[in-house]
Amino acid sequence: AVADPVDGRFDDWIELANPGLSAADLTGWFLSDDPADPFKFQIPDGFNIPGEGYLMVWADDEILQNDLSARPDLHVPFKLGVDGESILLSAPDGSLIDRVDFGRQSPDKTMGLLEGEIAALASPSPGAANGRVAVDPSATYSIDGNLITFSVIAEPGFLYEAEVSGDLESWEALGSRVLADSTTLPFTDVLSETRRFYRFRRLP
Repeated sequence: AVADPVDGRFDDWIELANPGLSAADLTGWFLSDDPADPFKFQIPDGFNIPGEGYLMVWADDEILQNDLSARPDLHVPFKLGVDGESILLSAPDGSLIDRVDFGRQSPDKTMGLLEGEIAALASPSPGAANGRVAVDPSATYSIDGNLITFSVIAEPGFLYEAEVSGDLESWEALGSRVLADSTTLPFTDVLSETRRFYRFRRLP
């Protein structure tokens, strides 16, 4: 969702926030995407987060782009997996300071910390406080003959899936995943003589 100013590519990115009033020196700290190797990348000298400020970290595997004389951004030697993985921040003494585990991501969307929880955000806000959480899907329905149509409240730009079950234990997909381009999404099914349950999920 945000272009790397060095090369214009829409790379993976992580943002670190400093809630304190004084600048936070990150020299010697570690960033990693692998819990088995928390010390994958040691942050070089000079990188810091201003008081009540933010540091953009590009997970683009292009550390040669690190140039404090030109840009304050940090580049690390790994990328993030769209199907989900982990991000770890460790202090110079090796102690784990923070860890985020995330699942599948939607294109051009971000997740962030709000009210103590990691949540999908309605829109990215690099360089500023995280905005609102993406709305959870909710559905109304109508029946026409043997067809039932659900109208699902959605957040544009996120992936959604519908699932159906006969026993609330095993679930199967109702059609394919849909990328929302408006605030409502339709899903349809053929009415059955047996009992059926439906659920709708946003990814992430």
